[in-house]
Amino acid sequence: MSSTEERVESAVSTFFRSLEDPFGAPIVVALSGGCDSSALAIALTTVHRARSQILCAHFDHGLRSEDERERERTVVLELGRRLNVPLVTAGAARGEIVSSAKGRGSGIEDAARAARYRFLSGTAREYGARFIATGHHHDDLIEGIVMQFLLGGGPSAVAGMPSVRTIQPGLDVIRPFLGVRRSDLSRYCAEHGVTVINDSSNSDTRIARNAVRARVIPEMRAFFPGFEAAIQQSASRLGELQDFIETEARERITWEKTSRGVRTERIGFFGTPRPIREAAMYLVARDVARGPKRRISRRFLRTIPEHDPGGDRVVTRSAGVVVRTAGSWLFWERDIASTQENGYLFSVASGVSFSVLTEIGSVWGKAGDNREGVAYRIQVVPSTQSIIIRSRRPGDTVRTCGGSKPMKKVLAELGIPEFARDIVPILEDSSGIFAVLGAPFGFRDVFSREFSLRGSRQDGCEIFLSVNGVLGER
Repeated sequence: MSSTEERVESAVSTFFRSLEDPFGAPIVVALSGGCDSSALAIALTTVHRARSQILCAHFDHGLRSEDERERERTVVLELGRRLNVPLVTAGAARGEIVSSAKGRGSGIEDAARAARYRFLSGTAREYGARFIATGHHHDDLIEGIVMQFLLGGGPSAVAGMPSVRTIQPGLDVIRPFLGVRRSDLSRYCAEHGVTVINDSSNSDTRIARNAVRARVIPEMRAFFPGFEAAIQQSASRLGELQDFIETEARERITWEKTSRGVRTERIGFFGTPRPIREAAMYLVARDVARGPKRRISRRFLRTIPEHDPGGDRVVTRSAGVVVRTAGSWLFWERDIASTQENGYLFSVASGVSFSVLTEIGSVWGKAGDNREGVAYRIQVVPSTQSIIIRSRRPGDTVRTCGGSKPMKKVLAELGIPEFARDIVPILEDSSGIFAVLGAPFGFRDVFSREFSLRGSRQDGCEIFLSVNGVLGER
């Protein structure tokens, strides 16, 4: 055994000895065909196959040229055959990830990561795996810490990626190579005679992480020899600080589930120091989010005031989340009313109750409406098929008795101001748009079919969707 093999395989053995109950359940290796993931697949089958079933999962993001994608498939299939392990493959259609990124209002890299982890999580569930193993290594760890520091990240970000991260109950992402250098993994693959794919985009220094890798870190090594050990030491301390803050957040701020999110007592929330409050909100953000994951930024959290603003009101909203106060509670909920550049879209399964919240003051303030703080709740209960609630899109039309009418004209006829038209809920099913809800904002509704009504008005306006259509208070 060469010294490289010993370092790589010893790292894997040591890592699994540190895991709780590491035996028995299958392990899914996220295999890209690159050096890092190929080395991981080889090391795991060498060291750990006797204890757990190893299977590889490859996702084609559809972002590269057809020639590159074909080479990648060939390399991945060959390695799977050579290691004699099951290989599960899937992929996105050409352009699908780019479209998803635009719809999410995120970068292509984030959209690709989200699609990849949906696939990996699904594969893990299908095979009963407890772990998804990725090839992140020591160099990735250092690059990530430097990147987060340059971007102004807080303790949790600058602490670096953890070796174990729970993404679902009973399913962890594991990174056995965080103590292994990229150069060792490259030599390890070469010693095993494995062909690997070199991602051509990694040399593009217009991408921030690539620039950090190619320019910033070499300069830091030249001027500060041994800086990586110092960075890891600082990151470790910040990790301990973050663990303390999160422990305090869980103990001081407790959340109760609601139909659309969670709530906590507002007196306790606003009486807690801001760093602990922000940690508490980060911890619940994943539980509240539905559909594509959106990151909750520190800038968004900083829009929540230091002290209780008083009254029942929307405190802040962004990225599909609304924070509001009502009575003795502070609510953190999913939000349909969004003026984000890319609008909003919610899919509601048949038979599922779904509520959305808007605030008249924030929407109609420019129109002189004096009802600031009045909340209108819409409850949608489809009974036979799934529907979509979304904002308007270019080219939208509504069917009428005389044919069809452009959405722009419908909204104008309802008297809804141009600046507010992007948040009016539009309901769509497999046959197309069947309702435009103006009633929650004080205007008429528009329907393209028969409807039935049941509901009531207390603090706001409740609207129930039946199989035949929708009716709002008119």
